[in-house]
Amino acid sequence: MGFNRILVQLTWAGVISSVMVAATDTQFPSALPNCPDRCGDLQIPYPFGLTEGCYLEETKGSTKFSIFCDNSLEKPQPMTGDFLVTRTADFLVTDISIQEGQIEIMMDNEIDCYNSTGTPLSLSKPMRKRSLTNPIFTISHTKNKLVSIGCDSYAYLKGFRNDKRFYSFCRSICESKSDVVNGSCSGVGCCQTDIPGGLKNITVEAYSLYNHVDVWEFNPCGYAFIIREDKFNFSSAYLTTLGNNKTLPVVLDWTIGSEKCDLARNKSNYICGGNSTCVSPPYGSGYRCECKKGYRGNPYLYHGCQDIDECKVKDNNNCTSKQKCVNKPGSYDCLCIEGYHMDEPERVCVPGRSAGQSSLAIYVGVVKMEANDSAFEKELANVKILSYRDPGPERCGIRMEALGLVHEDSFVSMTGRGHTQASSLFGERNSLPVDSVTPGLFSLLVLLLGYYWIYWGLKRRKLIKLKEKFFQQNGGLLLKQQLSNHQMFVETTKIFTTEELKKATNNYNESRVLGQGGFGTVYKGVLSDNTMVAIKKSKIGDQSQIEQFINEMIVLIQINHRNVVKLFGCCLETEVPLLVYEFITNGTLSNHIHDKSLSSLLSWEKRLKIATETAGALAYLHSSASMPIIHRDVKTTNILLDDNYAAKVADFGASRLVPLDQTQLNTLVQGTWGYLDPEYMQTSQLTEKSDVYSFGVVMAELLIGKKALSFDRLY
Repeated sequence: MGFNRILVQLTWAGVISSVMVAATDTQFPSALPNCPDRCGDLQIPYPFGLTEGCYLEETKGSTKFSIFCDNSLEKPQPMTGDFLVTRTADFLVTDISIQEGQIEIMMDNEIDCYNSTGTPLSLSKPMRKRSLTNPIFTISHTKNKLVSIGCDSYAYLKGFRNDKRFYSFCRSICESKSDVVNGSCSGVGCCQTDIPGGLKNITVEAYSLYNHVDVWEFNPCGYAFIIREDKFNFSSAYLTTLGNNKTLPVVLDWTIGSEKCDLARNKSNYICGGNSTCVSPPYGSGYRCECKKGYRGNPYLYHGCQDIDECKVKDNNNCTSKQKCVNKPGSYDCLCIEGYHMDEPERVCVPGRSAGQSSLAIYVGVVKMEANDSAFEKELANVKILSYRDPGPERCGIRMEALGLVHEDSFVSMTGRGHTQASSLFGERNSLPVDSVTPGLFSLLVLLLGYYWIYWGLKRRKLIKLKEKFFQQNGGLLLKQQLSNHQMFVETTKIFTTEELKKATNNYNESRVLGQGGFGTVYKGVLSDNTMVAIKKSKIGDQSQIEQFINEMIVLIQINHRNVVKLFGCCLETEVPLLVYEFITNGTLSNHIHDKSLSSLLSWEKRLKIATETAGALAYLHSSASMPIIHRDVKTTNILLDDNYAAKVADFGASRLVPLDQTQLNTLVQGTWGYLDPEYMQTSQLTEKSDVYSFGVVMAELLIGKKALSFDRLY
């Protein structure tokens, strides 16, 4: 997993518990004392273990972290043992990461084969479905992908999070083997998709729509599997050679217990050791332990996290050749060598006064500065700013250093006689008339004011340039070009500033998130005039998605219909562009249909009203707009309801404008499974009928209250 197993257990002798031991990575043991820590080539770190008493038992008799070492083979193999329950055999363990809280196992692929007439082969039936169940271990959504391989295949994954079912799937198609490209897994012969986070009780299945009849000669089987993304590289040979005996690496996340850090810390069975921190995962239950910065080892052992001696390895510190590295617990210092001193603003060592020379410090409450003259003069010439010092109760302000006066560790405070009194940490005392530094101090303050005026001016100029860069990067020039073709809408579209939208969303606070989709995140906002708005922050990864954002902008400004969400404006000054449109208060139609508490309030009269208004909105888009608009993603989650159950068609991220002299467009297939027009899926020919078909699915959903796509109906 790209990590070093640098885990440690210290055995303390006597009662001197404060001794700090700095160790290299190879000195860190990983298991409990007197416990085996290796099976074959794999190190088994605690909380995992190979024998009873060597792994963590969260409850009496628990074997969650037990690893079984199979010694019956020529080379011992670590297996999952009892902590994973499957419908087949145990899984081979290939890696365990303490740092990331992950374990890598080898898992079989799922196979779905047919003969030339489309009859399923018996060998595929027992292999078609596989389950991976455990109350704590979850599939890593950051390391894995769900993959389907085949020319008439799709992969289906079902899992649970907080007792709710989640699904993920993708479809791979092709007409001939020559269409398939090695290394490409974008839908032709191979597809891959993300996995929802925190899923437990995983089921993976392989299916076919047409039983491989049209592609049987070169692809009689389809495959579905989860695989670690960075270890997968698709080959067209997999269409025929993947087979049902290939195991693939899958990464699982693991945690300790069932409670998050805030509760677990107060329990007697909390196991994070010294110099470690507790981390709560974003999904699921339990917690993980991590060594603090500057420490390495096994945070699950009592003294597992040990100080790193950064000074022993040059790559672990940033000290220069003019500095000496001095290790300290959890960190290190870079001290200037003999003959150099620290130039504090830049924190670099420069030739000059050595550690034995002295300095004078004068505190008047503003800044800190130094005079490095060859000899001290009353005017304190060549005054130089060093850095700021936090003010103390009585001594704060400017520090000036000059040769031959007071040791640099001295502190100086003002006396009632108008002199500075230097009190050295070494017992020396000197004084200097304050009026001797007044002219230089005044000049310094003037220079400071000028410096800050220039600094803020440059910073403001840099910010303006950055906004201009984002404006162009986010398609501002393309938007101007498009708006020039729709001049009548320019005056009704407001361009918001970044400050306005930050204030409206409380700096994009997570509590303001309304939802997330394929093209971005939507925040709830309140403008300065108390208008409630929805602010969409688009996901921009490449030029095609920039065009997608501009496309949505142009589509929305042309629409003026009571059953279509109204666009207020946009902001292009941020790293990702923003759309601002009216806030619809009552959620999505999907929520009202499938939430039991809400569906009871959705009477037949309201359902008919919603269907009628949605149909009217689509008819307007297709025929009454200045240029016909095909939505391409009509579904219940894109139909919003206000407090009066008035329908509002939303989310035009996939929309396309259709020139008046055309009746269809060739496009990449976009939309949502279950709502897609089958003819559009086969031909990629986009027409208004595609929206009509999707609306028909919405009607069926309104009538029967079932989801458009539910894999539960496959059983």
